[in-house]
Amino acid sequence: MQEARLEVLRRFTRAFVATSVREAKEWSSFPAREVEGLLDSLVSDGDLIRGEIEGWGERYLVSDWHSVAPEKCVAVLDLGDPLVTAQASRLKQEFPGIPILKYVLIDGEIVGAVTGRWGINPFDVDDVMVPGDARTGSVREEIIRKLRRHYPLPDQRIRAYGGEPLDG
Repeated sequence: MQEARLEVLRRFTRAFVATSVREAKEWSSFPAREVEGLLDSLVSDGDLIRGEIEGWGERYLVSDWHSVAPEKCVAVLDLGDPLVTAQASRLKQEFPGIPILKYVLIDGEIVGAVTGRWGINPFDVDDVMVPGDARTGSVREEIIRKLRRHYPLPDQRIRAYGGEPLDG
């Protein structure tokens, strides 16, 4: 069982590139002490290194992290996406008490949320909360295009984007 759990965390960290104990615990649902021990074991084996990342704090990184090219992308993530579940507590703090339908990932970081309510009504999305630099240009258009796959016109609407009215 120990070897299987090591492999699970090895693969998770490879996909995530850098993780904290909390993120790995939230994603795997393993006990926090066990996660820390397993990650430290992966460090001892040379699979991971421990380091400080500015703005993120202490992380466990894949040992060949420098050869992993950062990917420029925009994605709309479901609540059950592994990137979301690994950051669940941070996201709950960042968007407290807000009814979230999806999250917005820009260049490898979850920076926004799609808010709204479930039910039968013409407005499934109330607002798309994103940082200022994602409120205009090609990033804005890409987010709207990806949201339209989930909330197509004319049956469903995106009422606002960044607080500004979108669909009437």
